[in-house]
Amino acid sequence: MATMTTREQAECRSRRIRARNRHASRRTPRIAAIVGRRPSRVLAERRSSGSPSLLAVLSLLLCLPGVLDSPGSRNLPPSLWAVEPEGSRAGASEPPAGAEAGASVDVPDEIDTAGMVRLSKKNAIWIDRKRKWVVMDGRVCLKRGTLEMFACLTGTKEHESVVAVEARAFEAHAALVAVGAKPGKPAVFTPKYEPASGTEIDVWVLWKDADGKPRRARARDWVRNTRTKESLSHPWVFSGSSFWKDPRTGQSLYQADAGDFICVSNFPTATMDLTIESSQAEGEWLFEAFTERIPEPKTPVRLVLVPRTGSKSTPDPRPR
Repeated sequence: MATMTTREQAECRSRRIRARNRHASRRTPRIAAIVGRRPSRVLAERRSSGSPSLLAVLSLLLCLPGVLDSPGSRNLPPSLWAVEPEGSRAGASEPPAGAEAGASVDVPDEIDTAGMVRLSKKNAIWIDRKRKWVVMDGRVCLKRGTLEMFACLTGTKEHESVVAVEARAFEAHAALVAVGAKPGKPAVFTPKYEPASGTEIDVWVLWKDADGKPRRARARDWVRNTRTKESLSHPWVFSGSSFWKDPRTGQSLYQADAGDFICVSNFPTATMDLTIESSQAEGEWLFEAFTERIPEPKTPVRLVLVPRTGSKSTPDPRPR
């Protein structure tokens, strides 16, 4: 099977997104009209589409507490720096010492979302402002088979992902920026391969076993190399996906909302990706589900994304 070019992939995703948008009628509110308002209200009023516009993403970023202080906010257009939500600096807390130094931070077996900032009444995604974590709910969707990603969005790529989350990729992007993560850039394939870059993100999975006992695991331990049969040893980075402007409508679409959320095959549209070359071509997949470690499909899970805000991604050679 021939591999599609980056342009062809973008056009394919755009067609899929436009199909979802066919009946959407509400327009995204202007940034000036929503600065300082609750994130849940912003999401409720934004255009109910398969992929938000660039304006919707920036609007949500401006509403999140402390976002203008975070490293990732440096990627926002300079003109937006002059507009600061009321109280955006109040209550901002420093990340844990380990996270700031780029070290791994453990999470408890259970996490209560009470007191966290929920980004959407519809979707299950929160920001833990004190610990600088992003928390998302989802379900196991695949226990056996080759993978292109660890986590996709519900209703997108469950056939090649271990977990499907009940949130949108652009919401996760905005939340990561709000807790201090800095988006880098997605993988580039031409004229030569360049790996994804960005803040390293530790991903934890919380669930309850058949006896109701709380369990916890690193997401990397649910993915194994098809050649070595060892668990994934490379980190994910916040590559930040990309926007693609539809030439027919002029709308800028956040491409990861087609499903490419936490990837193990390189995609130029991934919100999070690996720093190694990992083919998405059929028959060349490098990773598979670590069946023995994954609970049964439909098991509810909670993902915790912990940025290593003091880290810099370092490309690794492709494992042999």
